[in-house]
Amino acid sequence: MKLLKTALVIVAGIGVSVYSYARLSKIDDVKMSSLKITDRNGVLLKEMHSCKYGTAYPVNLNAVPRHFIDTLLCAEDKRFYRHPGIDPLAITRSLILDIRRMEIVSGGSTITQQLARNTGNRPRTLPNKLREAAQAVCFEIRYSKDKILQEYLNRVPFGNGAYGVEAASRLYFGKSINNVTLSESAFLCAIPASNKLYNPYKRLPFTLKRQKRILTSLYIDGLINREQYLAALNEKLTLYPKKNAFLAPHFCDLVADRYKGYDGELKTTLDLNIQRKIEYIIANHMAKLAMANVNNASVAVIDNKSCDILALAGSADFFDELNQGQVNGVTALRQPGSSLKPFVYGLAFGNGMNAADTLSDIKSSFEIPGGGLFMPKNYDKEYHGMVRARTALACSYNVATVNISEKFGSDILLAKLREAGFKSLNRDAGFYGPGLSLGSGEVTLLELARAYCGLANGGMLKGLRMILTEPQTDMGRFFNRRVAYLITDILSDNSARAPAFGEFSPLSFPFKCAAKTGTSKNFRDNWTAGYTPRYTVAVWVGNFDGKPMYSVSGISGAGPIFRDIMLALEIRNPDRDFEKPEGLARQEVCAVSGEVPTKYCSETINELFIKGNIPLKHCTIHQSVKIDKRNNLLASVDCPREYLEEKVYKVYPSEYYEWATSAGVEMPPCEVSRLSGTGEAEGMANECYVELPRDGDVYKIDPILRRDYQEIPLKPKVNEDVKHLKWRIDGKEIISDKYPFIVYWELERGKHKIDFSAYTGNNILESNKIEITVVP
Repeated sequence: MKLLKTALVIVAGIGVSVYSYARLSKIDDVKMSSLKITDRNGVLLKEMHSCKYGTAYPVNLNAVPRHFIDTLLCAEDKRFYRHPGIDPLAITRSLILDIRRMEIVSGGSTITQQLARNTGNRPRTLPNKLREAAQAVCFEIRYSKDKILQEYLNRVPFGNGAYGVEAASRLYFGKSINNVTLSESAFLCAIPASNKLYNPYKRLPFTLKRQKRILTSLYIDGLINREQYLAALNEKLTLYPKKNAFLAPHFCDLVADRYKGYDGELKTTLDLNIQRKIEYIIANHMAKLAMANVNNASVAVIDNKSCDILALAGSADFFDELNQGQVNGVTALRQPGSSLKPFVYGLAFGNGMNAADTLSDIKSSFEIPGGGLFMPKNYDKEYHGMVRARTALACSYNVATVNISEKFGSDILLAKLREAGFKSLNRDAGFYGPGLSLGSGEVTLLELARAYCGLANGGMLKGLRMILTEPQTDMGRFFNRRVAYLITDILSDNSARAPAFGEFSPLSFPFKCAAKTGTSKNFRDNWTAGYTPRYTVAVWVGNFDGKPMYSVSGISGAGPIFRDIMLALEIRNPDRDFEKPEGLARQEVCAVSGEVPTKYCSETINELFIKGNIPLKHCTIHQSVKIDKRNNLLASVDCPREYLEEKVYKVYPSEYYEWATSAGVEMPPCEVSRLSGTGEAEGMANECYVELPRDGDVYKIDPILRRDYQEIPLKPKVNEDVKHLKWRIDGKEIISDKYPFIVYWELERGKHKIDFSAYTGNNILESNKIEITVVP
């Protein structure tokens, strides 16, 4: 009796709701369509419903086999042709159970109610179940049973993106619904009750168990005979593999997300042949990297001319749930490590530095905003002293790079990186600090690929295309063509990176290829990005859960994948060089100082320069010193000729002395040989003059660089017996008490007079006076 009363109350409520829903939308108001995503050659990648209510393949009720309809009604709604849209007793039992459990645990919905739910897209709550029941009654009043059944058949979800019976039949069996057998019909009809619980690709035994229950119910209800029942039970089903229905999955998801609600066919920029190659290469390397605790990799391949995305893999395996394969590593934020360094050097090259300029790669510390010190170290845990910019970038030396960024400041570097398209760097410069140049911020692989594609395009940033009909978009120039070419020339110079990576590293190619690696702290991410004249490729290797790899760097993790992809793309193409812009010239320079070589420079290189920025200063590192061979001390003026030897030394500035000593660099002696009696070395007696700057030099204040980094060295020429030295700049004194008595003076506008006094044990020596000019 209580159950009946409850049913009457519910029916009364539904009656009121029916009146309220009299103006509900018609079934026909819901558009039925699908989105077909193809590669650039028309090969179907994925077909999906364009909205929740759609279906890829709507069919007429007459095209559906009678045995499928009988099976569906048996599984979902046996009294479909007899009820008015709702089954009061079934609904009552379901609601009572739901109320007792305080959650939706039981069904009881008719096919008409399920159709109302599919067209309403509401959360599964008790009030919504009442609304769906009311709408179901409206549907029954407005439409025939066959119309309702046809709409249900075309909209019912079967899981894995399949909506409607035709889409489900094609997905799971690769055939049209009019060709399915009785056994296949029962299999498909087992899924809608819960397309998660009965998902054939994940829980096949549960699907088969429900299929057998449905076949048994058909037999018991007399809808099939014993012979049909046994044949269906014993029929061997062939389930289509899931991957065959979903190619380039991460790419397709990006396209579908960008074109939400789009109907019809989208011809994308993706080349399925290239996509399959990179997927094979990734799978091959993942097997090798598994022992190093590496589970995933992401790759993007770009056509430089059109900026089309030709291939994209967000993970090693989209269907690998254990390793979070559905995460799209191409759009995930990760620390890029050293892969940002080309943009640091490009900033410097655009503001007067050249590839031959020397940088300090010695033990250094930098202040962190908010307090503390940042002490960068190189990957090889060594310091390399005075290094040319070409070598520092090619070998990825950290300390030298931070020295560059500190001269400009993190704010200027951050602005340049944003110009290059790294919009994910959305915090202020103080948040990143001096580590920004080493990749302390987080960027996406797609941003990195786009920026490197910009380098390949002469410093012009362009939007990446996913659809062939999309227009090409220019996003602005971040480097001029000469700077971009200089970066390219360095990144493709295998001999320049050989000191760090070896002559035959994964970045060594039989064709022109500019490449750079990157590794984040604690080996959580490693990268390799680069480009040929035709293609840009960016690779990330790591774990989506953030677990570190076992000492896998960019050169050993992402590097081999990058190499194999580039070889697959370019090996059969004719060799092409990067387009060289005008305004560049080559000049021979000293391999150590980067300056014009003298007769004492034993090794030179042919360096590339932007015209107007070619060095004019002669090498001061290589110096000739006369030695007394008897004791290897400085020769005095009266040293006999037979004991006199002239040797060339590398004489580094004072800040390099600690490094030079630890590195075993042979330095000239400081003590004068006294074997010949005078104790004075030839050419050094009473030397006392300003060596740098030179009289008449003119300096210009750079409007971009921070003023506290615009300093020039004041270098004296004095003997070793000087104890301390007093510099004077326009009369203002600066004391220096440590040989070689070099001090640094911040540039100030105007003319300035400079001299010094040198104090020995017994004498005071006065230098010459020079005058320099500093212009704004």
